Amino acid sequence: MGLSGGVDSALVAALAAEALGPGNVMGVTMPSPYSSRGSIEDSEALARNLGIAFQKIPITPMFESSLKSLDPSFHGRSAT
Repeated sequence: MGLSGGVDSALVAALAAEALGPGNVMGVTMPSPYSSRGSIEDSEALARNLGIAFQKIPITPMFESSLKSLDPSFHGRSAT
């Protein structure tokens, strides 16, 4: 399940670990250029505290590739 470091994903992770058992839950954080270090650290701490598996899968390369692919369609246009 996705872990963002926020209260909503923390609550769902705690419920999943309780309902399914910690050994049956994996938390995944997918940091991007907009992710704070605190969010990533909070996600890791949550997984550790719940005893669930944890993976960090950075999505910055995919994000940058998407921007590059979309650039011709939006070149010269304002973001507002």
